[in-house]
Amino acid sequence: MSMNRRNVLVGLGAIVASGGAALGTGAFSSVEANRDVTIETSADDGALLEIRGHPNYGGTASDYVTNGTAGSGTTNTTAISIGEGASSGVNENALTEFAGLLEVVNQGTQTAEFYVKDDESSTLANSPLDFQDSSGNSLVGSSVDISNTVNLNLNGGSAAVSVVVDLQGANSVDEIPNSVTFAAEVSGN
Repeated sequence: MSMNRRNVLVGLGAIVASGGAALGTGAFSSVEANRDVTIETSADDGALLEIRGHPNYGGTASDYVTNGTAGSGTTNTTAISIGEGASSGVNENALTEFAGLLEVVNQGTQTAEFYVKDDESSTLANSPLDFQDSSGNSLVGSSVDISNTVNLNLNGGSAAVSVVVDLQGANSVDEIPNSVTFAAEVSGN
């Protein structure tokens, strides 16, 4: 068989086609696909992480904590209100502690570490408000560096959480954020 222009072009074409088929099949750099997702929510009293006024609080927890319950209206989340109801607020220029005011309960099937999340967008770490464990250690931390957590055993493990308001010195009630994020991460993750 003699080498002519047609045979060379056919040969080169076959090499390019077989190389493309061998190397190019099944490869992609991006895929977008819409799928249905169903997520059920629950009030705080029935969620995997239950947050409520502690039933064994030394005072009346309901004076300061409204437990989120299913069917309770527009919000099913627990609310902390200090300075409404039975009290008119905390003392100025004072450190006020509500020891064991809250209880967090792990209703999940894995042990978890509980903390109060503070990240770059939050002002909690620099505010007069703190959340502490039963030993007085702050539970405020970030998801990257969780140095202060409370261990919650699976299926009902719980911990008491104190709410501390420090209005000593230059601290002002105006520095307290309007909301906080309670977080739990599975132990070992």
